[in-house]
Amino acid sequence: EGETGFAIDPADHAAIAARVTSLVEDPALLARCKAGAARLYAERYAVERIADNLAESARIAMEKAGNTA
Repeated sequence: EGETGFAIDPADHAAIAARVTSLVEDPALLARCKAGAARLYAERYAVERIADNLAESARIAMEKAGNTA
């Protein structure tokens, strides 16, 4: 909570409005969330990370199939 954003029930309009207001009123909180979200994105979804994960999945699948090439 407050590091990369906030978990809010999408049906809770009052809670959404309160969080948006808190971000507008607190530039430091907004900056922290933006930086945290950018860091999380880079760690999980950067092209290099996805390519590494795909290569590892292929390696494991090949091992299970008996191919070690």
